[in-house]
Amino acid sequence: MMEQLSIFDAPRLILGDFYLALEKGEWDSLPGIMDMLEQLGVKLDNWPEKRRFWLSRRAELRQAENLPVREKGAFLEKFRQELAAHNWMEESLYFEKYWLRRILKELPVEEADYITPTLHLADCYLKLGKYRKAAQAAENYCAQKQEDARLRSIQAYCLYKMNQLGRATATSVFAMFYDPFTAEPAYFYNPQLMEVLNELREQHGNEQKARAIWPWESWLRGIFEIPPSREFAEKIENLYTPSPIPFQPEGEIQTWTYFNHLLYLCEVKRRESRRVTGRMIELCSRMQQIRPELYPFYLQRVDK
Repeated sequence: MMEQLSIFDAPRLILGDFYLALEKGEWDSLPGIMDMLEQLGVKLDNWPEKRRFWLSRRAELRQAENLPVREKGAFLEKFRQELAAHNWMEESLYFEKYWLRRILKELPVEEADYITPTLHLADCYLKLGKYRKAAQAAENYCAQKQEDARLRSIQAYCLYKMNQLGRATATSVFAMFYDPFTAEPAYFYNPQLMEVLNELREQHGNEQKARAIWPWESWLRGIFEIPPSREFAEKIENLYTPSPIPFQPEGEIQTWTYFNHLLYLCEVKRRESRRVTGRMIELCSRMQQIRPELYPFYLQRVDK
């Protein structure tokens, strides 16, 4: 019985060795593993093409291991695009783990900057399931370099995975309002947010406009409340010099963005204190001036 089970499982075990070789960077073991898969008659989609691909790229992969760390990041991104073009997603998943570990090993511990224009330390930690380190890497960049709504999206997702729901909500809402154009909805753990964005995309047929309206529409539907985070409110206020109140937006997209910023600031003020302050009145009045047709809906929402 044990012998039969072993024979039956052999193809699956060897296939596991193939993926493990990709994850560990054992390029020289690939020919032997592939030969065994063929001898066992394992039928995989596009196998002849996959076999040629991996065997022909071994020398290139070995050379890439000696690249400087940032060039390794660029190599990984380019290679991943090739795998995606072939729709070899499982191979890509194992392959990138090897390179991400190498990159993390070679980067200085205190590194805060992007590795490539689209790959950050937070991305590396996230893909390896190291949520605490990913969240901290995102926080370090925003504290030491500049605000980044995409990294805040990653941070929010990681906080959610660590069951820090209050901080996760505050961070994701801030990312959406701060810059809805670079915030990453794939990392927003509430599926309703993606549903709203997809509705707006279909309705307007314009990604920029859909993104611009997205924060307001999501808040208006009651999907979330805006947490009274003074820290995040200050970051939005700092976008405007000397103050958000006299700013004059230009064009529809900028007007939506400005309106959303006013909404965020007004709600932080309203929710952090029961008293109606002069600042709150200024912000609300400016909201009404900018989008008078929306202001009644705002009042209905806060009166609920």
